[in-house]
Amino acid sequence: MKIKDRAGSIQDLINISAITDGFIIDEQGASIAVYELKGGINSMTADDNALTAAIDNIKNAFNTLKPGEEAQIILQSLRYDPSPLTDAYKNNIDTRHSVEEYRTFYPEYLENYLHGFCRENRVLDFKFYLLFSLNRSDMMLKNFFSGRKKEAKKDITTLMREVSLRSRGFLGALKPCGIDSFSMPAVDIQRMLETALNPSGAREFSANKPDNSFHSLKS
Repeated sequence: MKIKDRAGSIQDLINISAITDGFIIDEQGASIAVYELKGGINSMTADDNALTAAIDNIKNAFNTLKPGEEAQIILQSLRYDPSPLTDAYKNNIDTRHSVEEYRTFYPEYLENYLHGFCRENRVLDFKFYLLFSLNRSDMMLKNFFSGRKKEAKKDITTLMREVSLRSRGFLGALKPCGIDSFSMPAVDIQRMLETALNPSGAREFSANKPDNSFHSLKS
């Protein structure tokens, strides 16, 4: 995804040819592997030694990058949704309990309180993503520009495989930081981009139609 210096419409701000499981492919044929990162440490509760070690581990991870490899960690802040907490509470309620308040009043009170608290205090949930790509002039897809679609498709597949393999070294270096990585399905990548580009009106997407994801983003 390339952001231009000048202001413009959404379709001018993004430069995406296709979105597939685990990858964004830009209009110049570059493949970008997309991962969601989970884990790490809580910077609000960790002591100074743990924070220092975490920073050193992150630096070491970036030092493992080889020539041509590019890694970018993206932070996305979203309004926190406490629904999973309240749903889990409701699932643990004994529906045959003799006290009606236990079955009805307390779950409703908890749900209203948590949702109201998160809304009024603007409680945020943070998600972390990794974009990994290769920047090598000798990997430009000549067939992609010459219109030879079969050869271009083969080149893109080869490039995606190489990007995936090369990313494993960096992902492995994140392990000492307590960070796990997960490849993202196409529909989740689309949702992430749509939320970032259109946070006030993000739409729900069908997992059955990921092939049209970049058309939806540009519409």
